[in-house]
Amino acid sequence: MRRCLLLPSLLLLLWGLSACDKPPAPAQQWHWQMLSAWPAHSAEFAAAERLVAQVALMSAQRLQISVVPASDEVTPRQILATLANGTVQLTYGSPNAWQTDAPGTAFSNAIPFDLSVPQLNAWLSQGGGQALWAASYQDPQIKPLTVASAPPTGGWSKVEIKYLGDLHGLRIASTGNTAELWRRLGANSSQHSDLQRLNGLRRGELEASSGGGLVHDQALGLGQVAAYFYLDWPNPPALLELLANQAAFADLPEDLQAILLQASRATNQELLDGATYSNAIALDELSKSGSQIKQLPAAVRAALQRHSSQLLSEQAAQSELNGRLWASLLAFQALLRPGMPAQAPTALQP
Repeated sequence: MRRCLLLPSLLLLLWGLSACDKPPAPAQQWHWQMLSAWPAHSAEFAAAERLVAQVALMSAQRLQISVVPASDEVTPRQILATLANGTVQLTYGSPNAWQTDAPGTAFSNAIPFDLSVPQLNAWLSQGGGQALWAASYQDPQIKPLTVASAPPTGGWSKVEIKYLGDLHGLRIASTGNTAELWRRLGANSSQHSDLQRLNGLRRGELEASSGGGLVHDQALGLGQVAAYFYLDWPNPPALLELLANQAAFADLPEDLQAILLQASRATNQELLDGATYSNAIALDELSKSGSQIKQLPAAVRAALQRHSSQLLSEQAAQSELNGRLWASLLAFQALLRPGMPAQAPTALQP
């Protein structure tokens, strides 16, 4: 009788041991595509590649993302449409590219004399900016995940700017709200590519240009054709954003959602740290090269600030969403005033 009882127990034990020898089922994998608004070999594209490498490592290869560089054949509108319809799951770009199709994004990006980089990040993450930023896309299938801010980039001029009158007729390469501010002060401001900025300054077709990042501009050669570099040129902090397809993001398990968010935040901080450090080194090298590093005259800066408030008030009146964005930013600025100025010194200042 005892043998009869032991035999089934032994069989169960052997079955259990054999089950333990079986390899675990392979973990489910997700294969995504990220469409970059920047070309290959750019610093922004390299940052995107670092981001997806971190996601793959942190997820034990469960979430794998391939980065597709920008193409001249794909317009900003097509990039957003490709994301919204789920052809790609992520895009990495800047609100500058989408302002025609999502005008509200101007309030989270191109706002001269508004918030410093840390303050802008605080408004987005803590001050209600994130929800308004998402609403500015006016498409439930586009989900902004996180954002990076680069320090203001300064500006170049072949002539010294001493008075407001020096701006009349000054030919400036600039974009967005900054370009409109210069026009309101009498300058002729228009958008140009990097090569057009360099050649325009060299041939005298341009007399000044907004910066694109001091390290970038120095490599381009702007310091060789423009004698003056202005630290407080009215360029706002530049935003880089990671947008996701809402349905694809919702399909991810919670741990992969968290990994994607944390990896993007880490990459964005790395970008800011790198830009701040490299700009400081480039500024020191620029001062040693004989270029004149200056601040805009107080009267010019005051006029730019006044027109900036007027311009944004006009844009805020264009839609209910714009009005809510502008009101939120103003409220956040007021919250900051007791402890610190709304515009802290830029990372370029010595």
